[in-house]
Amino acid sequence: MTSDEHFKCQLDELVLAIEFIDDGCEKAFSRYQYPETDGTDFRDMGMSGRKFNCKTWFKNELYADYQSFLNLIERRDTVHNFIHPYFGLILGVITGYSAKHDRQKQTAVVDFVFEEQLQGDIEERLTPLIQPQIEELFINGQTALLASYKDKLLTVLGPNASALLTRVINTTSSLASQFIDMSRSVRSYAAQVDSAVAVFEGFLATAVQPADSLIASIEYGSTLPGRLIGGIAQAVDRYMTLVETAIESPIMILQSFYTGTLELRNALTGFEPELDIIVAQCGALFISRLYKADDDNRYQALMIEKTPAWTRKGEYVGRAAMPSVFTVNDLERSLYIVRSYLQQAINIDRNITVLHQMSAALLRHVNTIKIEREKVISIEVDNDLPLHLLCHSRGLGYAAAERVLSINPQIENPTYTSGTVAVYE
Repeated sequence: MTSDEHFKCQLDELVLAIEFIDDGCEKAFSRYQYPETDGTDFRDMGMSGRKFNCKTWFKNELYADYQSFLNLIERRDTVHNFIHPYFGLILGVITGYSAKHDRQKQTAVVDFVFEEQLQGDIEERLTPLIQPQIEELFINGQTALLASYKDKLLTVLGPNASALLTRVINTTSSLASQFIDMSRSVRSYAAQVDSAVAVFEGFLATAVQPADSLIASIEYGSTLPGRLIGGIAQAVDRYMTLVETAIESPIMILQSFYTGTLELRNALTGFEPELDIIVAQCGALFISRLYKADDDNRYQALMIEKTPAWTRKGEYVGRAAMPSVFTVNDLERSLYIVRSYLQQAINIDRNITVLHQMSAALLRHVNTIKIEREKVISIEVDNDLPLHLLCHSRGLGYAAAERVLSINPQIENPTYTSGTVAVYE
């Protein structure tokens, strides 16, 4: 658009002759730079509102509209309707103006800036703190388990257990050889622990420790209880990592994890209670990470659904692939699996109150997701209707059809949808 072109525009009820219009906007980026790495990592945060620099004039019989224009600007908390000659209706505000006017000649030339209002509603992101909460409980749970195991040794071995609780272990030699000066019961128990240590150390040699392992940051101590509890926890943690990298489905990962630990359980004869408690705690830690990733995917999916797939000119530009998210059934099923193992651990040692807290925290998280995010209702569709059209009629947008289809396994062909259909509100 050149400066000598005139355009008829409308600002609310005022019809304006625009002498000059130019427009522009800026992209918002988060910039990340890393040590010893060239370049910058950009994260696209979206577009700023378009800004229009306009010039209009009021003269002769239109001079009275100048005061009307000033009245528009003085309105507080008002979003104006600006009909652009090319872009059509744009909602926004006038952020500033400058005027040159002559009352005797009844002429006013006004330069003003019109900025576009936010498009659509702000999607408030639900960010439950389930992962850091469970991580803190996990650390406390390992400390509580270590204390409980020490009490168990005192009960089983009596005063002879004091050496097992205080003597620093040399990891380069067998445990039994380090307690040769103790009673027969202590030596026998140390040999039993030695056999268990050999089992999980053999497993540790076949699995790589995860880089972000929380267990690796926990200090278990250098005594026999710490050697046993820390070793079992590391073995379970690495097994969980192996299962996670080999299987994609979160529910199948959980089931394979719990099933696979039975092999380790059979090998650790005499230490099944400690293993069961660690497995339950690791399961809660693992599902908290999945819930955190699911929350990120859920937010990303909602943003993708709101991204236009067509331009104003009718050109299809597509949109990013939709990430997979937990359905309501997935949330309930995963919660049931994890809490059932936590309940088994609670039955073993009710003094470890962290197990109760883990179970309650996971339950609150899933309930929050179901109430705040996944509000599902059932509707009756009398006639065959395409699922995309059904979503559009419910105010969801046609891109939500994939999410709706995932909670309706009875729909064989989404082009012909009828009967009872579960939809998101």
